Amino acid sequence: PLTFVDTDGEHIKFFIKVKNGATKSIYKYLMTQPNFTADLKIAVEGPYGDHKPVATYDQVLLYSGGNGIPGPYSYAKDLCQAKEKSKVQFVKFYWVIRHWYSLDWFLEELKSLQSYDKLQTIVYVTKYEEGKVGDKFAVDSSASNSSVDGEKRSDDIKESSESWLEPIQAALPHVEFRQGRPNIEQIVVEDLAEIQGSNVAVMTCGHPVMCDEIRKVVADQVGECKNGRIDLIEELQVW
Repeated sequence: PLTFVDTDGEHIKFFIKVKNGATKSIYKYLMTQPNFTADLKIAVEGPYGDHKPVATYDQVLLYSGGNGIPGPYSYAKDLCQAKEKSKVQFVKFYWVIRHWYSLDWFLEELKSLQSYDKLQTIVYVTKYEEGKVGDKFAVDSSASNSSVDGEKRSDDIKESSESWLEPIQAALPHVEFRQGRPNIEQIVVEDLAEIQGSNVAVMTCGHPVMCDEIRKVVADQVGECKNGRIDLIEELQVW
């Protein structure tokens, strides 16, 4: 239950969802350490799978949910940084999360996307009105018990004041935040209609239900496509 990004060519940053077994043991151990930080010896094998040739398309649509964001994020960043051997004119990048506090564990990565003109970043927050932000956006910045679990927070979740959205928008002015659960079918159909006639790569990485919906919509749209090409790329765990 983990994904990673290459931060600077020298370091790898892992994003691990706490479940049972080894991940829970690591989580419990970290919670007992100063600043929730420790040095651990690990063995790394992989990665498995292959790098998809998304740079050969005119337009790229990236749909991610929850802990599925690192893969599409890495593609988005690579496509925007590529100066040669890339045909991509525009990238649209979606991330669907339940709560605002999920921004905490991927904040620096989202910030790094601000300088890219051909990238549009959209974040859906399904429990938008709850206003539950993490430590990085809490109005009360006093010390609290933090968590490495991006989806399950307890006493470190803070209800902020009515201005809870202002620091988020200030930190991420390039991100469009949308309220509620997205209508995946409608979004994909509209996105493909906007770029009709182009060669399009549609990438998914997230909850199986979301990926199933996108697969169905793309299959239907491929049959309707008169000009250009639409290809579906699924960032699945490959072992």
